[in-house]
Amino acid sequence: MGKGNNSSFNCEDWLSGMLEALAERVSELVMQKMSGREEFQVVSQTDASPSDIDFLSKKEVMEKFGVSASTLWHWSKDGYLVPSKLGNKVLYRKSDIEDMLRRKRKG
Repeated sequence: MGKGNNSSFNCEDWLSGMLEALAERVSELVMQKMSGREEFQVVSQTDASPSDIDFLSKKEVMEKFGVSASTLWHWSKDGYLVPSKLGNKVLYRKSDIEDMLRRKRKG
């Protein structure tokens, strides 16, 4: 296809459309997978207490406890403090942190 070709095919538009369709389908599949898992069920704002919907970022948890990212990884692996993920963000429920602190105090 040289410069003289008046093809109506626009690769950039096609690729953009394909990426949009792919993102939508992936989102649908993720929501289907997560809907059956208790930790990912959607909670309506009216039914949730503030502690159910409050989160801390990975950085905030690291600062709060004075630990490194690798410590948080080990805690997650061991089930001590497991994060929730929203896209590529790693978030920790404040209620999970409070539960962890209560367990630690009990011994």
